[in-house]
Amino acid sequence: MIAIVPAATLRAQGEGSTRAYLELGGHGLAYSVNFERDVGAGFDLRLGLGGVPLDGLRYGVAVGMLGWQPTNGTHALHVGAGAGVVRFDEVFFLEGGPTTTVYGTATVGYRYQPRPRGLILQIAFTPLFVDRRVQPWVGVAIGRAF
Repeated sequence: MIAIVPAATLRAQGEGSTRAYLELGGHGLAYSVNFERDVGAGFDLRLGLGGVPLDGLRYGVAVGMLGWQPTNGTHALHVGAGAGVVRFDEVFFLEGGPTTTVYGTATVGYRYQPRPRGLILQIAFTPLFVDRRVQPWVGVAIGRAF
C-alpha cells in the first residue's frame, strides 16, 4: 500500500514537536492543562486534564484527542476530534450523588506557533457532543512548544 502525502503536511519530529498549554473554556469546560505530541504527517495526540474545586460546583475532566494541522507554518488551521470524561461530584443545580458523563468533542481553530519552538496561541470552536445534542463552545489557549 502506498500513501501519497503532500510535502507541506510532513513535519519532522524534534524541536517543536511537543507542546504544553493552558486552555480556557474549550474541551475542559472551564479550563484544562494540556500536553500534545506530534505523531507524524501533521497529526498530533493530546491529553488534557481540568476541573473546578469550588463549593457548589466540583468536577474533574480528562480529554483525549487526535488533531491535524495541514501546514507547517507559523499561522495554521488546527482541527481535531476526541472524547472527554467528566465526573461531577457536586453541582448546585443537580440533585443526587456524583455523576460521570462521557462526551465527544471537536476542534476547528487558528493556531499561532513560530517554528521550531516557542509561544503558542490558539483560538478555536470546540463543540461538545452530549446525549445527541451539540453544545457550541470556544477555547483560548496559551503555551509553549519545545
